[in-house]
Amino acid sequence: TDATFTCKVTSGEFPDSGEQKAEVAVSMFGISIDVKYAIKKVGDSQVLVCTGDGDANIQIVWTESGKDTALSAVLGDYNNKAGTRTSTLSFTNLKVEDSKEYICTVTFGQGAANKVTSKARIDVVSVTTSPDVGKKSGDDAVFSCDYNTFSDATPVVKWFKKNPTQGQPDQEQSAAGINNSQKKKSILTLAKVQFAQSGDQFYCQVAYQETASGATKATNFNSDVETLYVREPVTTPPASQYIHAGKAISLVCNLKIKSKDELESVKWFIGTTEVKDPNLFKNADFDVSNMLQKTTYTDSLPDKTEGGKYKCEYSFKIGDKISFETAVSVHLFTAWPALTINEKSLKCEFKGTNQPTFKWYTATNQEVTTGGDSPFSIVPGSWADNAVTSTLNIDKSKVLGAEEYHL
Repeated sequence: TDATFTCKVTSGEFPDSGEQKAEVAVSMFGISIDVKYAIKKVGDSQVLVCTGDGDANIQIVWTESGKDTALSAVLGDYNNKAGTRTSTLSFTNLKVEDSKEYICTVTFGQGAANKVTSKARIDVVSVTTSPDVGKKSGDDAVFSCDYNTFSDATPVVKWFKKNPTQGQPDQEQSAAGINNSQKKKSILTLAKVQFAQSGDQFYCQVAYQETASGATKATNFNSDVETLYVREPVTTPPASQYIHAGKAISLVCNLKIKSKDELESVKWFIGTTEVKDPNLFKNADFDVSNMLQKTTYTDSLPDKTEGGKYKCEYSFKIGDKISFETAVSVHLFTAWPALTINEKSLKCEFKGTNQPTFKWYTATNQEVTTGGDSPFSIVPGSWADNAVTSTLNIDKSKVLGAEEYHL
């Protein structure tokens, strides 16, 4: 309380000499901050209120530690009854860079002796996880959790699987699948995920215990919940397929997924070129009961140039693409007549994907030989435009009767 003190001096020896006195006015003042330390999550709000006790002339200013620039704060009216005035420093949508010490200075007049200060600290926690994860069954799924620290103390990080039953506790994940060796990062690895795990949700929890401005605060912060999507191949094309004359290219892919909503597209490619002809491929309607998405590619009359790498590709709104590839080789021969009379040569033509090696055989599976007294000679053609020939020449003077030949 403000007061005026009076000092009186009287002389006992000379009682009539009068009284001497001196007066001094004493102003009582003080400062307080309602929150000395706050630990908050990114996006949160925080209010710091600094109260100055004194007369109506007091002024209050907020600054960052080490800086002189006044921060924008709301200065309240003087409360005559309480003899106080407040200044409110407000934060909305806190960011990590707001982690600082803040100084409140209350001024009661001129000169340094009429100033008092107090400080508060805010630490802003950032706990983020990797986005939702989409994987093929049998693959490892990895979630990562990034967080910040404010001292040498390392927070304790745990991972939980969210319990889908409301009111039931979430399941803490085994430490065997958690790697906390990196500073400010924790990694959860789910080994060889299976389709039954699709839809499971996970989050990390970071437990901080920080001390600032003489106050200790222990707080747990949870990351956002992330979802695991698992897709299971049911039908895939063979690694390779050989197409002969009269045979169609027929390929099927079938993938098990929880919901059609996971899909972005299903496409076919030959090499790196997307197949656009709707007569060649068909994506079936999603089989809701069996959770299957089927796609087929059919070419009933492939020509010599249609060999190559064929691929079906599933793309998802979340997660890795899943594709299956097969090497298709087209082998087309030009048929001979069943009977050839008095021909001096036989020509075999091959059309297809890869250059072949020719060998000629008799009907008794004896390989045709050339040179010396052999009545045969073989003239190879040149590989061009996915086609090549081989010609068997016959010296009729050295052949008796009829012979059969094949490749």
